[in-house]
Amino acid sequence: MEDLRAHGDFMKHSEQIRQDHKNVLVLFRYNRLKSIEEDAAFVHEISALFPQYAIVANERCGSWYIEPQPERKHVSAYFKSTDGHTGEWKFNLRRMNLHLIDAIAATGGCIIVDSTRRGKRLPDALSKTIPIWCAVLNRAISKSGLGGAGWDVELHTLPSIISRSEHAQIAVLIDGFADNLLRTKIDLTEIRKKLTKPLRPLWYTPQSNILYSPDYSDSPFFPVICLSASQFIEGGSQARNGYMYVQGSGDDEEAWSLVRTIDRFVEQQCYELTAGNPGKVAIGTWKSGEPPSCWQNFDIVINCTDQEYPENKKEIYSKCYLHLNIPSGKRGKDRAVGIALALLVQYYDTHGVPYTEVSQRPDGKYLIVIPPLKFLLLMFCIVDKIYIQQHLINIMNSRPQ
Repeated sequence: MEDLRAHGDFMKHSEQIRQDHKNVLVLFRYNRLKSIEEDAAFVHEISALFPQYAIVANERCGSWYIEPQPERKHVSAYFKSTDGHTGEWKFNLRRMNLHLIDAIAATGGCIIVDSTRRGKRLPDALSKTIPIWCAVLNRAISKSGLGGAGWDVELHTLPSIISRSEHAQIAVLIDGFADNLLRTKIDLTEIRKKLTKPLRPLWYTPQSNILYSPDYSDSPFFPVICLSASQFIEGGSQARNGYMYVQGSGDDEEAWSLVRTIDRFVEQQCYELTAGNPGKVAIGTWKSGEPPSCWQNFDIVINCTDQEYPENKKEIYSKCYLHLNIPSGKRGKDRAVGIALALLVQYYDTHGVPYTEVSQRPDGKYLIVIPPLKFLLLMFCIVDKIYIQQHLINIMNSRPQ
């Protein structure tokens, strides 16, 4: 009898612990969402000062702070703070964000939104990675002879955040970063046509004193406004009326969000990675591989998810469909891009044109055929780091998100 009573008490306490844990999680999420709501109001206030500029979410954190504005151009970017960490500064050729140039040229500038957790006013992505990006693009244009007189090639950082010593250490690296960019054979002539003025980073935070609405339309540069959404709070949190404000709440969403990601994108999307017909390669979500529509647009489908449609397993598609059972999430996306890159390096030139001959599939579509001779020739071609980077640049330019 005592054992039963003890067991009942244990179950009662266990249930109470589970309920308390659930309440803590709900409150934790509530504080985060209320903090994001407060920060989003500041982002909206600043973006209203520059209604013409494209608004850019530095993924994934920045997306939480941007309210939908149908009349405004919205873009995503991937500037990593790790590329601006002290002593590890770099211009990352895998994350060149060149799609932003179209948005900047079309609207006269852009606002890049991000935030950081406790300890900093600005994330390293805004204080260093983006200034490096601007300086390298400006310097590469100048080194290629396209800049012209007065073209700004200097590194610009925020003196109140970046010390003169660190600024000087980064500045000496810009030339080398520009040379690396030039070696990728990127079309700087086309970029220069869009960038009629050099890029220049500017910074806004909740601590900024804004006395009037700035006008950069007559400035000798395109403004790249680095907007940090969150207030700088000693200790990272502060009591508000009815909730606890948490600095940088949009960061590290997996730890608190009720959903895995922000569902802002159309579910069915395919990534067209190569140019020219025949020979399109599609790597996408499970939905994007749904037959028969996927076969109306693509010749080869590689399913990089843990689900598949039975119809795609039919013999008719055995030579043009591949299922790779990859779990969902960031690692799955990274592996999918790696697979695409491997295919491009093996079977396509750096312009996205396949090394192929063509034969007809049983359903009348065309099938890529790699004859043994061409396969051997391809295997003996020089595949170095620059060659692979050029293919990766093609992927990023065709699908920047």
